[in-house]
Amino acid sequence: MENRNKATLRELLASGKQLMAPCAWDCLSAKALETAGFDALLLSGGAMGYMYGTKSQEGVFIDEMIRITENMVNTVSIPIVVDFGDGHGGGGLPSSVYRNVRRMALAGAAAVTIEDADGWFSDTPLPFLGKAGERGEKDLNRIMSPFAGGPALSDRFRGFRPVVERERYLQNVKAAVLACEGTDCMVIARIEAYDTCGFDEVVERAKAAMEIGAEMWTVCLGMWSEDDARMFSEALDGWAMWPDLTSDDGKPNVEPKVLDELGFNLVTFHIAEKAVMYGMEKFGREILATRSTVSIDTAQIEGLTAEQEADLLAMDAQAVFAQERKFYQS
Repeated sequence: MENRNKATLRELLASGKQLMAPCAWDCLSAKALETAGFDALLLSGGAMGYMYGTKSQEGVFIDEMIRITENMVNTVSIPIVVDFGDGHGGGGLPSSVYRNVRRMALAGAAAVTIEDADGWFSDTPLPFLGKAGERGEKDLNRIMSPFAGGPALSDRFRGFRPVVERERYLQNVKAAVLACEGTDCMVIARIEAYDTCGFDEVVERAKAAMEIGAEMWTVCLGMWSEDDARMFSEALDGWAMWPDLTSDDGKPNVEPKVLDELGFNLVTFHIAEKAVMYGMEKFGREILATRSTVSIDTAQIEGLTAEQEADLLAMDAQAVFAQERKFYQS
């Protein structure tokens, strides 16, 4: 595999610059986002799911994920972070996590996220796993009620994201850290236990993961607002990833500048999926209405010269022929 990256993710983070990393899912989306000027990308499990028609990475096989990663790494020159679930350990076996992360690291991934989630939902309410079995002021309550039978139950029962025990999660993180040795890949501890176990347990898991070698932490399904960002950043040190920057009523849910001040130096978000659908549907309707490709043929990609656009999109037969000639030259 050709290493085309100009700088590793670790080097970019050490520079002090906040990295904005949109989600991509294949070579063309990666190249378009790199061309737009972004410094890093997230190979999102959800975006991969859209590509395979599953809407989540649970339906994507490990070999498919590694092949996508390797192709993207060889297409762009910016680091690619891979949303890697629980490490695809086949029931959470650390030895399987090690093997899979090792393959992903050798494929060129700049980082992998390793999460503590264990499926979705429960048919019957289960006791809350936080301290004393009760939710504290900092625990996630506001979005939990619909999944636990209403406000009265939400104080005492788990929500919609079951997680593995802390010891098992840390074993998987350790396996991932060892798998990255000798490569430029780093491990991001992705904690999803907020709804199920509470604030204190999230903090303990993140701290323990960082102590055994994870180089960044993030909290998914629970960090939405500036208040959430401040609460977790005050409790945890080190590099931090903000998942899913979005907007509400025409404003960012959290200003990136604020996140930068709070130590969130990697910010991810989903934009390309809607952008692709918007563009394809827009031009598709025009082409269908006019029975002509003139609208797309004459459209100019903003910020690119005609030569740059051709280099990005054209099926360059001359380049293919030039490559082929090398194989036959004596």
